[in-house]
Amino acid sequence: MDASKNDGGYEILELFGIKLKVKNPRIAEILTMDAKEVLTEDIRVLRKKLAELDRKESEVEKIPSISEIESYSDYQRAIDAIGKRLEFDVDLGNLWRSATGIIIIVKAIKDGLNFNQARKYVSELATQQSRISNENAGLFIVGDNISCDILKAAIRSQNLYHLMRVISYENFNQILRLKEAGYLNHKGVVTLMVPLDNIDVGELINVIKAAAAPAKLERYFAKSK
Repeated sequence: MDASKNDGGYEILELFGIKLKVKNPRIAEILTMDAKEVLTEDIRVLRKKLAELDRKESEVEKIPSISEIESYSDYQRAIDAIGKRLEFDVDLGNLWRSATGIIIIVKAIKDGLNFNQARKYVSELATQQSRISNENAGLFIVGDNISCDILKAAIRSQNLYHLMRVISYENFNQILRLKEAGYLNHKGVVTLMVPLDNIDVGELINVIKAAAAPAKLERYFAKSK
């Protein structure tokens, strides 16, 4: 396996000077098979692909913004639609199967929550993860940034940061846009969604955006809000 273990984690990729690590050795093995190729494409290529996607955007099914979603069932349907376009086998039980062999257990939370509720959600997800024999990762997809921060604090308080991650619906939608722009393949998407040891998913997306023509990308991603 190409991944090197240090500081309690396996380094799977260095992106724009940031070392990405996971603690699960099997996930590290899967993601290092060709991980260096999925997130290091020349930024100039990304710009061209974004321009191509702009031209084709009228042909692509629009994913609603969080402000356009009224009910939880609509929220879940929108998330499942994104999952399918990210090339996951989306299961009704919120188990998303990847061709890499990794299962993502997706928990959708639309409305705000407090810290005690967040701790309960975290404990329940950890229990579900322990019952699945396959290599898996937990992912909360949250409707607002405040709840996102509360869930991250709840995960850290229970020392479960190596098992699950949190991402806002907005940033999750942006992962789809990066993939459909041709910058991420499916394994690149999985790399963003598994429990990286030392970085928040949203922060990593911001690194990618900042490195690739900031002004153009900000206008481009603003379309998904």
